[in-house]
Amino acid sequence: MSQHSTHTLLISSDQELPSTLYGHFVRNGLAPLTIVAGVPAAFDMLSRIAPRLILLDLQDIGLQHPTLPSVDTWKGGELTHLCNQIQLMRPDAKLVLVTASHISPTILAGYEGVAGIINRDTPLGAWPGRLLYLLGEGSPPANSAAGPRTAEGRGS
Repeated sequence: MSQHSTHTLLISSDQELPSTLYGHFVRNGLAPLTIVAGVPAAFDMLSRIAPRLILLDLQDIGLQHPTLPSVDTWKGGELTHLCNQIQLMRPDAKLVLVTASHISPTILAGYEGVAGIINRDTPLGAWPGRLLYLLGEGSPPANSAAGPRTAEGRGS
């Protein structure tokens, strides 16, 4: 078992992802794991806890928060604004975007405050090692040819 403990916040509307990741996170020091199901709940939770790691699952998060421009899509201003807001609330936390496998890390590379990207099709057992590496607490993942502090193709 890992000697360190990292509070992790997972923002995901997917019911299966948190339950499948939980055991891996606990065994590898990425717990406690707090799970919220949407953007408003995430902002509420960020006002109460100070996670070191924030995972933002882009699948079905429904970026329609009153403080965000509703006409933008996640590919544009709305995701940029969300990442900026998270960074302002918790500047010491590492923000990692969880993406579908068909989304290229280069598309998301320009978002301010994003420490890394991890694809949903990454084997669940590999998530803790990649995330610990982003936190500066582990060895580089086997396929991290894209640069330093990379979860999936994104340097910090």
